Amino acid sequence: MRNIVILCTLLAASLVPEAEAANWEVNQIPAPLGALPFGETVAVSRDGNTALIASPREACADGRDCGAARVYIRQGAAWRLQARLSASDEKSGIRFGGNDYDDNTIALSANGNIAFVGIDPSALGKGAVYVFLRKGEIWSEQQKLVRPDTSETGTDGFGRSVALSDSGDKAIVGDAPSFFDFGSGPKGTAYVFTRVDDHWEEQA
Repeated sequence: MRNIVILCTLLAASLVPEAEAANWEVNQIPAPLGALPFGETVAVSRDGNTALIASPREACADGRDCGAARVYIRQGAAWRLQARLSASDEKSGIRFGGNDYDDNTIALSANGNIAFVGIDPSALGKGAVYVFLRKGEIWSEQQKLVRPDTSETGTDGFGRSVALSDSGDKAIVGDAPSFFDFGSGPKGTAYVFTRVDDHWEEQA
Protein backbone atom coordinates (compact mmCIF):
# COMPACT_ATOMS: atom_id res chain seq x y z
CA MET A 1 0.00 0.00 0.00
CA ARG A 2 1.35 3.42 -0.94
CA ASN A 3 1.58 6.04 1.76
CA ILE A 4 -0.37 9.26 1.33
CA VAL A 5 0.49 12.52 3.06
CA ILE A 6 -2.49 14.73 3.82
CA LEU A 7 -1.79 18.45 4.10
CA CYS A 8 -4.38 20.71 5.66
CA THR A 9 -4.19 24.35 4.65
CA LEU A 10 -5.79 26.95 6.89
CA LEU A 11 -7.89 29.38 4.90
CA ALA A 12 -8.91 32.48 6.79
CA ALA A 13 -9.19 36.17 6.07
CA SER A 14 -6.32 36.77 8.47
CA LEU A 15 -4.47 34.49 10.87
CA VAL A 16 -5.29 36.38 14.03
CA PRO A 17 -6.80 35.25 17.35
CA GLU A 18 -9.95 37.23 16.62
CA ALA A 19 -10.81 35.00 13.70
CA GLU A 20 -13.96 33.23 14.78
CA ALA A 21 -14.07 30.63 12.03
CA ALA A 22 -11.57 28.85 9.86
CA ASN A 23 -12.00 26.46 6.99
CA TRP A 24 -9.58 23.66 6.29
CA GLU A 25 -8.81 22.55 2.77
CA VAL A 26 -7.47 18.99 2.62
CA ASN A 27 -4.95 18.03 -0.06
CA GLN A 28 -3.41 14.60 -0.58
CA ILE A 29 0.09 13.93 -1.87
CA PRO A 30 0.54 10.30 -2.97
CA ALA A 31 3.91 8.70 -2.32
CA PRO A 32 6.30 8.64 -5.30
CA LEU A 33 7.39 5.19 -6.39
CA GLY A 34 10.01 3.81 -4.00
CA ALA A 35 9.57 6.55 -1.39
CA LEU A 36 9.30 4.52 1.81
CA PRO A 37 7.87 5.23 4.28
CA PHE A 38 6.66 8.46 2.69
CA GLY A 39 5.67 10.99 5.33
CA GLU A 40 7.48 9.43 8.30
CA THR A 41 8.68 12.95 9.06
CA VAL A 42 7.17 16.15 7.71
CA ALA A 43 7.72 19.89 8.04
CA VAL A 44 5.78 22.86 6.70
CA SER A 45 6.96 26.45 6.33
CA ARG A 46 5.25 29.09 8.44
CA ASP A 47 3.69 30.69 5.36
CA GLY A 48 2.17 27.34 4.42
CA ASN A 49 3.56 27.30 0.89
CA THR A 50 6.43 24.82 1.24
CA ALA A 51 6.36 21.28 2.60
CA LEU A 52 9.25 18.91 3.30
CA ILE A 53 8.33 15.22 3.33
CA ALA A 54 10.86 12.51 4.15
CA SER A 55 11.07 8.84 3.20
CA PRO A 56 13.97 7.53 5.34
CA ARG A 57 13.97 3.98 4.01
CA GLU A 58 14.16 4.90 0.34
CA ALA A 59 16.84 2.96 -1.52
CA CYS A 60 19.80 4.41 -3.40
CA ALA A 61 22.62 3.07 -5.55
CA ASP A 62 24.47 2.03 -2.38
CA GLY A 63 21.63 -0.11 -1.08
CA ARG A 64 18.61 0.09 1.23
CA ASP A 65 17.53 2.70 3.78
CA CYS A 66 19.48 5.61 2.29
CA GLY A 67 16.52 7.97 2.57
CA ALA A 68 15.41 11.11 0.80
CA ALA A 69 13.26 14.17 1.43
CA ARG A 70 11.06 15.87 -1.13
CA VAL A 71 10.10 19.52 -1.30
CA TYR A 72 6.60 20.40 -2.44
CA ILE A 73 5.29 23.90 -3.08
CA ARG A 74 1.68 24.98 -2.99
CA GLN A 75 0.17 26.36 -6.15
CA GLY A 76 -3.42 27.31 -5.54
CA ALA A 77 -5.18 24.20 -4.27
CA ALA A 78 -2.49 21.80 -5.53
CA TRP A 79 0.99 20.81 -4.39
CA ARG A 80 3.83 20.46 -6.89
CA LEU A 81 7.08 18.57 -6.42
CA GLN A 82 9.95 21.06 -6.51
CA ALA A 83 12.99 19.01 -5.51
CA ARG A 84 14.25 15.72 -4.14
CA LEU A 85 16.92 16.14 -1.47
CA SER A 86 19.45 13.53 -0.42
CA ALA A 87 22.83 13.44 1.29
CA SER A 88 25.77 14.21 -0.99
CA ASP A 89 27.60 11.28 0.63
CA GLU A 90 24.56 9.02 0.94
CA LYS A 91 25.15 5.50 2.17
CA SER A 92 23.00 2.49 2.83
CA GLY A 93 21.40 2.59 6.26
CA ILE A 94 21.75 6.29 7.13
CA ARG A 95 17.99 6.85 6.85
CA PHE A 96 18.20 10.44 5.67
CA GLY A 97 15.23 12.28 7.15
CA GLY A 98 14.39 10.13 10.15
CA ASN A 99 14.33 6.76 11.80
CA ASP A 100 11.89 4.53 13.61
CA TYR A 101 12.03 6.33 16.96
CA ASP A 102 12.57 10.05 16.31
CA ASP A 103 10.16 12.22 14.38
CA ASN A 104 11.81 15.64 14.63
CA THR A 105 14.73 15.11 12.31
CA ILE A 106 13.71 17.65 9.65
CA ALA A 107 12.89 21.36 9.82
CA LEU A 108 12.11 24.31 7.55
CA SER A 109 12.60 28.03 8.02
CA ALA A 110 9.48 30.20 8.07
CA ASN A 111 9.80 31.11 4.39
CA GLY A 112 10.73 27.57 3.40
CA ASN A 113 14.10 28.52 1.89
CA ILE A 114 16.27 26.63 4.39
CA ALA A 115 15.94 22.95 5.25
CA PHE A 116 17.68 20.92 7.95
CA VAL A 117 17.64 17.15 7.52
CA GLY A 118 19.14 14.73 10.03
CA ILE A 119 20.10 11.08 9.62
CA ASP A 120 19.80 8.04 11.86
CA PRO A 121 22.86 8.26 14.17
CA SER A 122 22.78 4.54 14.90
CA ALA A 123 23.58 3.63 11.29
CA LEU A 124 27.20 4.81 11.23
CA GLY A 125 27.74 5.29 14.95
CA LYS A 126 27.63 9.05 14.51
CA GLY A 127 25.02 11.54 13.44
CA ALA A 128 24.89 14.43 11.00
CA VAL A 129 22.58 17.16 9.78
CA TYR A 130 22.51 18.33 6.19
CA VAL A 131 21.65 21.95 5.46
CA PHE A 132 19.99 22.84 2.17
CA LEU A 133 19.36 26.28 0.71
CA ARG A 134 16.79 27.27 -1.91
CA LYS A 135 17.55 30.04 -4.36
CA GLY A 136 14.72 30.57 -6.78
CA GLU A 137 13.60 27.07 -7.75
CA ILE A 138 16.98 25.44 -7.11
CA TRP A 139 17.93 23.56 -3.92
CA SER A 140 21.56 22.83 -3.07
CA GLU A 141 23.35 21.27 -0.13
CA GLN A 142 24.94 24.11 1.79
CA GLN A 143 26.73 22.34 4.61
CA LYS A 144 27.02 19.11 6.58
CA LEU A 145 26.97 19.59 10.34
CA VAL A 146 28.45 17.04 12.75
CA ARG A 147 28.94 16.93 16.51
CA PRO A 148 31.19 19.91 17.33
CA ASP A 149 32.52 18.51 20.59
CA THR A 150 34.85 15.70 19.53
CA SER A 151 35.79 15.09 23.18
CA GLU A 152 32.23 14.01 23.98
CA THR A 153 32.04 10.31 24.72
CA GLY A 154 29.16 7.90 24.43
CA THR A 155 26.62 7.38 21.69
CA ASP A 156 26.67 10.09 19.05
CA GLY A 157 23.04 11.08 18.66
CA PHE A 158 23.72 14.33 16.82
CA GLY A 159 20.79 15.21 14.58
CA ARG A 160 18.22 13.11 16.42
CA SER A 161 16.15 16.31 16.59
CA VAL A 162 16.45 19.67 14.83
CA ALA A 163 14.69 23.03 15.04
CA LEU A 164 15.02 26.24 13.04
CA SER A 165 14.08 29.78 13.98
CA ASP A 166 11.54 31.57 11.82
CA SER A 167 14.28 33.82 10.43
CA GLY A 168 16.40 30.83 9.48
CA ASP A 169 19.42 32.33 11.25
CA LYS A 170 19.42 30.12 14.35
CA ALA A 171 19.20 26.37 14.69
CA ILE A 172 19.27 23.88 17.54
CA VAL A 173 20.46 20.35 16.95
CA GLY A 174 19.80 17.72 19.58
CA ASP A 175 22.43 15.13 20.43
CA ALA A 176 20.56 12.60 22.53
CA PRO A 177 21.02 8.89 23.16
CA SER A 178 18.55 6.59 21.50
CA PHE A 179 15.64 5.08 23.36
CA PHE A 180 17.68 1.91 23.85
CA ASP A 181 20.79 3.69 25.16
CA PHE A 182 19.02 6.06 27.54
CA GLY A 183 20.11 5.57 31.12
CA SER A 184 23.36 3.84 30.22
CA GLY A 185 25.48 6.84 29.33
CA PRO A 186 25.43 10.59 28.66
CA LYS A 187 22.01 12.21 28.94
CA GLY A 188 22.36 14.27 25.80
CA THR A 189 23.33 17.72 24.58
CA ALA A 190 21.82 20.44 22.42
CA TYR A 191 23.99 22.56 20.13
CA VAL A 192 23.07 26.04 18.92
CA PHE A 193 24.21 27.10 15.46
CA THR A 194 24.15 30.58 13.93
CA ARG A 195 24.11 31.33 10.22
CA VAL A 196 26.94 33.62 9.12
CA ASP A 197 26.38 34.54 5.48
CA ASP A 198 25.99 31.10 3.85
CA HIS A 199 27.85 29.22 6.57
CA TRP A 200 26.72 27.77 9.90
CA GLU A 201 28.85 28.03 13.03
CA GLU A 202 28.36 26.71 16.53
CA GLN A 203 27.34 29.49 18.89
CA ALA A 204 29.50 29.56 21.99
